[in-house]
Amino acid sequence: MTGVCDLGLMPVEMGILRSTGKAASVLTVLLQSMAGCGPAEHPEPAAHPEQPSAGAATLSSEDAARFCVTLHEQMASCAPEFIDMNIDLRSKYFPAFAQKASDPATRAEMRDEGIKEALADGTGPLEPRQERCKQYVEHGPPVPSGDVAQATVCFKKATCAEKMACLRPSQEQRYQDRAKDPGESTPEGAPKMK
Repeated sequence: MTGVCDLGLMPVEMGILRSTGKAASVLTVLLQSMAGCGPAEHPEPAAHPEQPSAGAATLSSEDAARFCVTLHEQMASCAPEFIDMNIDLRSKYFPAFAQKASDPATRAEMRDEGIKEALADGTGPLEPRQERCKQYVEHGPPVPSGDVAQATVCFKKATCAEKMACLRPSQEQRYQDRAKDPGESTPEGAPKMK
């Protein structure tokens, strides 16, 4: 069987593809841009995003995984807006994805699946959420320490639209970085995760 990282898909995406035979979710595509894929364990409970290791330019793997959990907890109440923002950003930087998302039915399916996953990743049982975040971090690009402070400000915004406008610059930077060095691509053009 082809591995998750070989396809440029997240573990959750693979489950969607196996169970539905349909397009992979946008949330997992977002998480690819933020982090990556691969097996891992993360037994620690979620921590507040304000508690990364002091002095580092990027978060340690443990801090990045905790930040991932916190981000998804905070975004659960804004799942539709969060997914919409990430479909837009992914489309902007990855032409193959943009082509797929240009079909209204496919985009709607991606959005629906992404919202379901955003809710599961933000409100489901903690241990599986920690595990997914550790997987995303294991093969993904480093998370700048400044993203934590910026996200903490964004989480305090009153509306989902304000939260997305606040988060968009840091999320867009992650997409730009991934687009500059996407690694090898699958025949469909999806970037492999490092």
